[in-house]
Amino acid sequence: MINVSADTSQAANGTSCSMKIEYKVNSKSAVTIRIGNKAPYVNEKHREMAYDLSRFNSITFCLKGKNDSSFLSKPNKIFASFICYSETTKSKNGKMAQYYNHGKIVPDKDWEKIEIPFDDFVPSKWTQKNAVDYPPKPDFGKVLQIFFMISGFKGDGGTSGSNTIWIDEIVLQ
Repeated sequence: MINVSADTSQAANGTSCSMKIEYKVNSKSAVTIRIGNKAPYVNEKHREMAYDLSRFNSITFCLKGKNDSSFLSKPNKIFASFICYSETTKSKNGKMAQYYNHGKIVPDKDWEKIEIPFDDFVPSKWTQKNAVDYPPKPDFGKVLQIFFMISGFKGDGGTSGSNTIWIDEIVLQ
């Protein structure tokens, strides 16, 4: 379950509007907040749909969170992710692979500015399991989607629970 809404009362710098994400995950679920093309799965026009983000070196955003269910637990780790087109990649969803940051990003109670260098992105577990002949690093000249993922899967370091996070000021640099 996920609920995404604008929240002007929680903006990071007092002038912008943040995304408020309320979610509930169990040990076998994840939620995603996607930015970009709508569902780029099994599409023969992936090459034409891709954005060229090769002039950028990193993604930054402001993040904060709170836990709705327990005083002692923290919100789950957030993964910034990209889905990229690749001529050589073959997956059940087309010529695409998913990459995510492998660093640890856990929302805190206060706003925190997060910067993730593009060099920090590696093939996701989904890509490793469901795709073949994918590049070891994403091609940022062929981005289909940017998304944030919150996982309850133990392998991702996630836990079950209900939480709220805010994401604001997403910038490519």
